[in-house]
Amino acid sequence: MTELDGFSLQDLVRAWVSGWALSRATETPVAEPYGYRMEVGLPDMPRRHVVVDPVLLEQVVPTITGRGTWLKLFVPEAEVAPYLSDAWKITAPGFMMSVTLEPQEVVCPPGYEVALEELSPHATKAWVTKDGEPAAWGQIAHGAVAVADKIETDGNHRRRGLGSVVMRTLQNHAHERGARRAVLGGTVEGRALYTSLGWRTECPLTSAQLIGIESNLWEGRFQRSTEE
Repeated sequence: MTELDGFSLQDLVRAWVSGWALSRATETPVAEPYGYRMEVGLPDMPRRHVVVDPVLLEQVVPTITGRGTWLKLFVPEAEVAPYLSDAWKITAPGFMMSVTLEPQEVVCPPGYEVALEELSPHATKAWVTKDGEPAAWGQIAHGAVAVADKIETDGNHRRRGLGSVVMRTLQNHAHERGARRAVLGGTVEGRALYTSLGWRTECPLTSAQLIGIESNLWEGRFQRSTEE
């Protein structure tokens, strides 16, 4: 793991896992030898396994049988694929990103307004609205390292800088709450926005979901569900 201005990548992963759980109001992540187990409890995401040590991936994958379970790893897709059967689907590539928090000027385009909503003592949501209707939104979990999450812009309001308004608002709020660094798991689409705001790509973030079920335990094979 490399050192990132006093934080190791492992530190940032730990902060991301904890903040993600606070943002989504799920159970506290459980430390495992390979990384973290997260009980999410949603139909399309009952559980997440965050594998910090990819050397243990070969041991972890055979133990996962719950359809819909997700794997998160901080290595390129090419290093993950050999360990997964065709019951797994690797999603679009992602990135682990971080930024040093400093106060930012927030300027809304004409006709738009931005406001904060306290979701819990641990998370805050930013809304950008026009005529009272949501145009862009996102949330951030509080902590020594803040975690940005669920950043979205409505399709009818894109290319107007609203994503920047949301991010700057959230970053300022986290800074006011005492955080001096923030981290997120970004997509290819979101990476350009975050980079323009000073975020730095730290490593790949590969995601895979178990979309099949293990139907033949004796032979150890995964077969796709007939419900797909």
